[in-house]
Amino acid sequence: MKHSVKIISLLFTLLLAASMHFTAVASETCQTLLAGQHHDAGTVCVSNDADTVTVTFATANGWSLLDTHLYVGADASGIPTNRAGNPQIGLFPYGGGVTGNTVSYTFNLADFGLTCDDELAIAAHAVVSNGSSTETAWASGTRMVQRGNWAMWFSYQAECPTNGPPPPQACVSYGTGYAFGDVTFGQVGETGWGWTITGADPGDSGEAVIYANAGMQYKIDDPVGTFTWSYETNGFFSATFIADSGFGFIDTHLHVGGYTTEVNGRGNYNFNGNVTMEAQDVVHYYGETTGGTVNVTAHVASCKL
Repeated sequence: MKHSVKIISLLFTLLLAASMHFTAVASETCQTLLAGQHHDAGTVCVSNDADTVTVTFATANGWSLLDTHLYVGADASGIPTNRAGNPQIGLFPYGGGVTGNTVSYTFNLADFGLTCDDELAIAAHAVVSNGSSTETAWASGTRMVQRGNWAMWFSYQAECPTNGPPPPQACVSYGTGYAFGDVTFGQVGETGWGWTITGADPGDSGEAVIYANAGMQYKIDDPVGTFTWSYETNGFFSATFIADSGFGFIDTHLHVGGYTTEVNGRGNYNFNGNVTMEAQDVVHYYGETTGGTVNVTAHVASCKL
């Protein structure tokens, strides 16, 4: 069936799986958030990267946060206490009123005169509610005083991240490829080889194998990846190119619309990817159409690794 569909130029966002802004994070350490000394109200988790440390309060089991007080420092002697050794949470340097179940605080390690392989002392206090009662809560650890007040602190051993971004994957041969569809270019009067996925309506989604060009270093029946797509009922269209093991994509093109004379003219597709000599494993697109029935053509410049 012939479709007459007008589509606006898509403003797609390209997201690369191998981000150029990679940040390594050391393993997370979590302490139980104890409400009223005996109730498991969630966790207080700590993690760090090369420059910062993050403390996250997260309630569970029907509890929610109302207020937090937090001390982070080089050692426990800096925790604000009175002469008896009991904590003075009003003097804790961080925290405040909270609505919800989660809140995070991030600090520069250098602010404490520390580096990513130093040990930190942390005292994490919260006021929590389960709807019927309100309790004070502390992250589990070492008691500040042995009698009376049950306030606690704990130590966190920071770790310098050792992993880094994956090295660029070098291409050893190249080929062009298309996602398999129900209609060939020849069937709609286009030259060259390739396919179009036709008749996609809002609410539809699908998956197709990406095949490589017979005229290059690998055969037309060689799959190089998978193309997945979803056409949302609000008119937005999302698509993902996923390379098979041993392959990558150095360029991608996506056309979403009706049959056009440019269906095999990749420079005229709704969106053209950025050419790079570093092969990408995954590429995402997301953009808005004018709605209605559309046809989809997905092209890649594939790379054999």
